[in-house]
Amino acid sequence: MSKIRITPTWGNIPISKHKSFEYQIEFDNWNDQPFEFHLSWRRHRDHAGIDLIFSIYKLFWLSLNIHDHRHWNDEKNDWETPGDCDYESSKWEPPKE
Repeated sequence: MSKIRITPTWGNIPISKHKSFEYQIEFDNWNDQPFEFHLSWRRHRDHAGIDLIFSIYKLFWLSLNIHDHRHWNDEKNDWETPGDCDYESSKWEPPKE
């Protein structure tokens, strides 16, 4: 499991072998939208997990997420792990819808 890494504006806290909790906060002129609230949950995709983004215009931008470190292989319908990642040896293309 990787180490805990924390700074005043960014942090990564491992919670299992393949997942971690991350936060990021930015201040001043970070976002051009008056207000943003975004909640999503992704499965069977690269870095799958739950994401929460909240911001107030030019005041702050906050992102909280729990995500999987692995990449998803659509062809094999399974997770790739370091060492067996097909994407490392091939040209990246966007996922097919």
